[in-house]
Amino acid sequence: MPAPRNACFAATALLLLTGAAWGFEVPGEAVINVPPDPTPSVLTAGQTLNLSGELYIDLDDTLVAQSGSVVNFLDGSHIEGGGYLFAEAGSVANLYGGTLYDYAGFAGELNVFGGGYFGYQASNTDQVLIAGGDNSVIFDNVGARMTGGEIYLIAGNGSTFEMQGGALKGIESYDELIVNITGGEILGGGFLGSDTKVTISGGLLADPRSGSFEYAGSGVLSLVGSDFAIDGLPLPRLAPGEAIEIPQRGVELTATLQDGSPFTYPLNWPDQTYRVVGGVPTPGGLALLGPAALFAMRRSFGRERAAP
Repeated sequence: MPAPRNACFAATALLLLTGAAWGFEVPGEAVINVPPDPTPSVLTAGQTLNLSGELYIDLDDTLVAQSGSVVNFLDGSHIEGGGYLFAEAGSVANLYGGTLYDYAGFAGELNVFGGGYFGYQASNTDQVLIAGGDNSVIFDNVGARMTGGEIYLIAGNGSTFEMQGGALKGIESYDELIVNITGGEILGGGFLGSDTKVTISGGLLADPRSGSFEYAGSGVLSLVGSDFAIDGLPLPRLAPGEAIEIPQRGVELTATLQDGSPFTYPLNWPDQTYRVVGGVPTPGGLALLGPAALFAMRRSFGRERAAP
């Protein structure tokens, strides 16, 4: 697949060529509400733009958010059909509702609290927060953290993705990607490229058959926790931080993750490295759940493993 940053560079050229023709700069006005105000093409430091209603930034329309400016997407606001927001370093974009398509951001900060965005292309920023919404995105050299909402992620080129909550619908990587999952729910797996490292220390796997990760090349999957077993046979107890590699394939690995969650995972892919790492239990963990609830949860994960 073509690298997403190529599309971002093309978007930059588009902005330089067309931004002045679409809108204008509003000097000295701290807060711009659209509607009723007209949409500017450039936001400068200290300005806040609130977008609401059935607003469409499309075709050759562009919006440049310079350092120190803020863009708030409220319910109903859209960017789609070739429209772009170019978020410079030091700018902030907040999505509270509505839908964003073809949103091109570079070094700016993005916070998603609701709504949804699709086809987002971000590069060279470590300031992306996903706290809500239903999202399908592209990250290129991005550091992102997820605490809520749902996401289907395509990422690579040195990106990192920290999942603390929410739901992962699926994931694809085209080269180097680091994924750390400490909470939330894995609804779907994905196809991962070489040099992709996935570490899971918390959260729930909805279905081992649909939630496993398939590697196009070499990659590393690490499970952090305790009570590791292969097809029901316990592995040696590991000290915190101690790791061992699992060479067997066509077997099922069970564990209690570091956060106390039960976990079952099929080990099927020959070129993938599977590791188990001794964890430090999270205080409390699942201690508040009764034995019957824990037994029911474990049974829900004990489905037949899928063949590769």
